[in-house]
Amino acid sequence: MSSDAPFQREHTRILFVPADLLGPEIGESFLDRESLSVRSVTSWAEALAVSDAWAPHLVVFRSEFEDEAAPRFCQRVLAETRKPRPKLLMVTDRVRPERVLAAADAACDAHLVSPISIDQLLETIAELIDLKQRRFDRVPLDVLVHTEGFAEENAAVDSTLSTGISVSEEGMMIEASRQLAIGVSGRLQFFLPDTSERLALDARVRVAVDEIRLLYMVEFTDLAPQHRTLIRRYVESRSEAA
Repeated sequence: MSSDAPFQREHTRILFVPADLLGPEIGESFLDRESLSVRSVTSWAEALAVSDAWAPHLVVFRSEFEDEAAPRFCQRVLAETRKPRPKLLMVTDRVRPERVLAAADAACDAHLVSPISIDQLLETIAELIDLKQRRFDRVPLDVLVHTEGFAEENAAVDSTLSTGISVSEEGMMIEASRQLAIGVSGRLQFFLPDTSERLALDARVRVAVDEIRLLYMVEFTDLAPQHRTLIRRYVESRSEAA
């Protein structure tokens, strides 16, 4: 295993292979981190393309017994000339990887064996990249959300209804009715339960948590003090009731 020092960059980038490694719970824990960008892909071909273009600081990947692509990907990463190279975290179903995984295991900075808890995965990631602690509490939020924007230029549909999943002072997880564009800004409009004020908040799509269910983490931008206070009071009230 490599013993390089953890990354401490202004914008830490994490790539998940495959995308289902980045579940909703993990996605929520990442939204309330400063200076962190997360992407997920569904294939090794995508992983290579994104790694070349995006230069992630950490790659978290799952590798099975017959998966020949994992060693090839790791060898490609080891051959990179940029320094320091990306950290590699491998998740497998076997305590002792077989020959086909030996090259990948040797290149990795950490190796976890399934089944693993979300906390265990997050703790390992935190150790590798010096991940900052969550700043805000998050609570469930089941409301309709009117979304405007969050799409590429010239998109056919600009305004749709989504469903709120959870909320904090930092942002929301929403289940969208169409694909949203990562990094693109827009506006969210919704009512907090038990309130009569309709919130209209500027936001930016942070990461796609589940591309099949269209789950996205959206962070608030330029949140007004009165809106922050409303959300904080709602979160505190739900936390106390839990």
